[in-house]
Amino acid sequence: MTKPYVFQHVAPEELHAHLKHRSLLKGKTAVQSFEIAEVGHYGRALLLEGCVQSTEHDERIYHESLLFPAYAYSPRVASVLCLGGANGGTLKQILKLPHLERVRLFDIDPELHGISRRLLPHMHERTLEDPRVRIEFGKVFDMVAALGETRERFDLIVADLPDATAESYATSLFSSEFYQNVSRLLSPHGIYVTQAGQAHFLYSRFLNRTLRTLGREFAHVTPYTVTVPSYGCPWAFALASRGVDFASVTPETLGQRIRLLPEESLAAYDEQTHAHMFHLPKILRSALAEDVPVNTLGRMETVEIAVRAEPASSSN
Repeated sequence: MTKPYVFQHVAPEELHAHLKHRSLLKGKTAVQSFEIAEVGHYGRALLLEGCVQSTEHDERIYHESLLFPAYAYSPRVASVLCLGGANGGTLKQILKLPHLERVRLFDIDPELHGISRRLLPHMHERTLEDPRVRIEFGKVFDMVAALGETRERFDLIVADLPDATAESYATSLFSSEFYQNVSRLLSPHGIYVTQAGQAHFLYSRFLNRTLRTLGREFAHVTPYTVTVPSYGCPWAFALASRGVDFASVTPETLGQRIRLLPEESLAAYDEQTHAHMFHLPKILRSALAEDVPVNTLGRMETVEIAVRAEPASSSN
């Protein structure tokens, strides 16, 4: 009997695979193809364009790692703008911040949001019942540009974006033009954080160009990494700010802020994990020293995650 697998690239000529036990729902919204499936040891998973975005048993590693380091470096986080995140995983974590007053979430896909609320309840929990939350749908690039014309500012902007493939709407959200718009929305000590692709020393060009592009708009930029097992390789994130020098924030200050979080509800993030995230391997640091151009709307670096022709599956 043939066993179905989910295959995706972690680097060119390198694949990662999950056994797919069953598919719960598969289809296409107006924006993208999706599947909710049970995979490997990870439980229910959300796949976009054939690639794993999050799984029931390790999504907290990704979502806690995306959000809480940026919080720890922030003097105070009362207002948050979340870009993407229709599956609810990041919003669930945002609502744990100790001084939070308001959250806005911009996403492009209301259909996927409804589907994930129904089939991935562990991701959303009761986020929509919180009066601090405001969710809006549309083209994220345009919504951010329009919001920049107002006086609204945020202490933290979190970009929970899908992979920047050549076909994805998210690719433009890694451009210099987009980062210019983002910078106008931050408070003086505001921080922007984004996922930044694979932390693979042989496949680091997307991460490197993301860092260089952020560096054009922000005075302070730093990468960090974490292992998300279902992704098949370490994953990269990037912090950026005009007003916060990340290197000057002491471990004591970081520890004080981290200890304000509800420890009992965190699965993956604490002081020790935070310190580990920011110690990149020498071989990756060397790869990131390569001189690369910045991303502009006319010249974008993309990643190749999806497998266009599925490899032969194993059989019993």
